Amino acid sequence: MKKFHKKIGLVSILLIVLLLIAACSPEDAAALTEAKNKALELESQISSQADALSNIELENESLNTLVNSLKEEVASLQENSGTPALTQPSSNLLQAATDVVAALQSQDMTALADLTDPSGGVTFSPYIYVNPGSLNFQASALSALPNDTTVYTWGTYDGSGDSMDLTFSDYYAAFVYDHDYLNPEIVSFNQLIGTGNMISNLSTAFPNTSYVEFHFSGFDPQYSGMDWSSLILVFNQQNGLWYLTGIIHNGWTI
Repeated sequence: MKKFHKKIGLVSILLIVLLLIAACSPEDAAALTEAKNKALELESQISSQADALSNIELENESLNTLVNSLKEEVASLQENSGTPALTQPSSNLLQAATDVVAALQSQDMTALADLTDPSGGVTFSPYIYVNPGSLNFQASALSALPNDTTVYTWGTYDGSGDSMDLTFSDYYAAFVYDHDYLNPEIVSFNQLIGTGNMISNLSTAFPNTSYVEFHFSGFDPQYSGMDWSSLILVFNQQNGLWYLTGIIHNGWTI
């Protein structure tokens, strides 16, 4: 803009000079008129170009504002990109299992409900042998469980045979997310990694399903691997999507 204003000033000076020259030479009136007209035309062109440049600068300011806004949105999306989308079942079994484990890690029972079989609910078993009377909760009931103070009977303790009477929160801490299963040593599909002396009846307890095992081979060297632990998630497939139907804990039994 400043360059154009300078040019306009130069044209004005040129016009004055031409007028002075004409004053000294009256016989060149025609040339003076022509020069004056050309100077005015040039000044008009420069003025138009200056207006056009001003409009371009305004457009650039608007574009810069839009670009900065988009940059902020992209930065926000990148910042939140690590958060898993847990509200939709997946057509990929590993993704479905990972989403469930992420929900369990954060104790997001609302997300877990969205990933659970909407008709059959989810069955909880503290051991690899799933008793016929194992507790089952419908998806709609899951979100209320963390604050539920009801003492449920989840089965019997291996070894002692004592009744396993626990609130959901206590059971969750001991037999659901007792280790960091989101970062396991081994992940397997439809094949048990951790085995002990307890018989598995997964195929009969959950017919026509698939399962994913998140396994740790042990934690304390003094136990020589006898403190291994697994979280097994059982899924059934409906309309091409995998839905959670079982949460099984597995570990060393006597």
